[in-house]
Amino acid sequence: MTSRTLKVESSRDLGPQFTDNPHRMVGQDGAYSIPLSPQESFWFFGDTLFGERTPGESLWYPGGERIGPEDMGGKHGIDRMVTNCGLILRNKTGGDGLTDFHYLLDENGEVRQILPRLEDEDPDEIRIWCLHGIKIEGKLYFYWIKVTMLAEGPMPVNFAVNGSGLAIASEEDWKFERVRHQGESILWGEEDPKFGTAVLLHEGMVYVYGVKHDA
Repeated sequence: MTSRTLKVESSRDLGPQFTDNPHRMVGQDGAYSIPLSPQESFWFFGDTLFGERTPGESLWYPGGERIGPEDMGGKHGIDRMVTNCGLILRNKTGGDGLTDFHYLLDENGEVRQILPRLEDEDPDEIRIWCLHGIKIEGKLYFYWIKVTMLAEGPMPVNFAVNGSGLAIASEEDWKFERVRHQGESILWGEEDPKFGTAVLLHEGMVYVYGVKHDA
């Protein structure tokens, strides 16, 4: 079997995105995008912060100190934090910048966590982060990982991955529910590949890719 070499023809920096938003969103990471139609795409994010940034200061090292494992809400100018959220972009590629968008909001008009925490998921200890997904027949299937935050480690935020799962929502209300097997929402555990870091629909087949860090 002959492998093909893929080369990137060109790239360009679009600069900071989503800065013109009415929700005082000042930082978010872990972005994935999923096509919805020729005109729209769904964007997932991990940790998302709302409030004010100190000019010239990193969100990872406020006051020169690493942020640590706890919820960042109520600290260093950050009013609140959600560990996952989503928005609809009214441009499939965003090639000219991500400007025509709206976040998914709760009943109070605030950006909502699209996969809410369970009662036993302490926000200072557990986070649910988004992976990739796919839209099929009016429903959005998206994969996620559950992590336990660690107090020690080399990075400003350190964590251990507990496993991954799958959630489903209708595009009519975008209310995601975790898929459960034998009562458990973690479908792939600590020792399993973490599905799905990427999802591809090709010729009627859905390919779901998983990652195992020690592979």
